[in-house]
Amino acid sequence: MNDEIIRALPDALPKDDSHWISVSPKDMTIDIVARAITHRTSIRKVRGMVEPLIEEHRGRHQDLGSEFEEFDERKPKQAFRIFTDRLLDVASEQESSPDNTFTHALLHLADNPTYAEELRREVEAVVHTSGWSLDSLKEMHKLGSFLAESHRVNAIGAVMMERRVKKPFVFSDGTYLPAGSLVGVGVHSIHQDEHNYDSASEFNPWRFVPDAARHNPAMRMTKTSPKYLGFGHGRLACPGRFFAAMQLHLMLAHIFPDGEGRPENL
Repeated sequence: MNDEIIRALPDALPKDDSHWISVSPKDMTIDIVARAITHRTSIRKVRGMVEPLIEEHRGRHQDLGSEFEEFDERKPKQAFRIFTDRLLDVASEQESSPDNTFTHALLHLADNPTYAEELRREVEAVVHTSGWSLDSLKEMHKLGSFLAESHRVNAIGAVMMERRVKKPFVFSDGTYLPAGSLVGVGVHSIHQDEHNYDSASEFNPWRFVPDAARHNPAMRMTKTSPKYLGFGHGRLACPGRFFAAMQLHLMLAHIFPDGEGRPENL
């Protein structure tokens, strides 16, 4: 328990190698409250940017004589807060998957530096011929395969695509789900299934590289299937996966500059 508290509040509750250090309850309270106020201030700033956009959207609905069903006109303040919270949640979720995939991609590169040279040659050849564009990123097949494989091997969760059962349901094998049950898909198990992938437990960076016998589309990681579920599947698959894939391709490609050296800090 002590370790968890230290990780959560390393400054407010310092500790040396052997024992707790006494701290002023007043100073600790001020520090915690200050952090909470800063967080609330950030949320207010976001709401200030979001509310005009919501008002504009409401106005369009009114001009068309339709209702903005997602907005509760009886409780406008609460409705604005709910929309802001949803946007922040979506932004947070959108970042978690690219962060995880990119971190593991770097770890795979560190584990086997020979991958880096092949990726460097591909990036330099494509950039020399086509420059930097979305189309040129799609030509980086090895880079795309490397990211797709990292995404397959290192899914952000063992179980994803969670849903709540609205009414009782019986599967073909007789499994019964009562209303209110929570269900999900075992993504890790599917991605590691030998029936779905050869040597499924191994990281094969060129698994998704297009070839004459087995064509794979560019930016393979955006194409979902019952066997590839990093971004979900079906009608409710992650709508932001295309932006996330482009973001990942750009970040990884810029690690292999064409003689330009380390990119400048922002």
